[in-house]
Amino acid sequence: MHPKVLCHIQLSCSLESQVIEGQKIDKDIFHIKENIKDDPKTQFRVDERGVLWFQNWLVVPKNRELKNLIMDESHLSKLSIHLGSSKMY
Repeated sequence: MHPKVLCHIQLSCSLESQVIEGQKIDKDIFHIKENIKDDPKTQFRVDERGVLWFQNWLVVPKNRELKNLIMDESHLSKLSIHLGSSKMY
């Protein structure tokens, strides 16, 4: 008789997914999305998924924990690169 195996897999969201989910509950982002229609010169846009961007940058909601995760990811990683740089440190 073969032993029974119970497996458990847990997936965590990527930072991008967390930002997108955070946008859904951020009241300031809601207001920006509402005002985009009235300002044709705005640099904000909403993509086909309803995600808010400023130019080509994903808009991060006002969430201290999420911002700390992003900062940790960019500054504590063994491989990081600063904008405008062509070298990885």
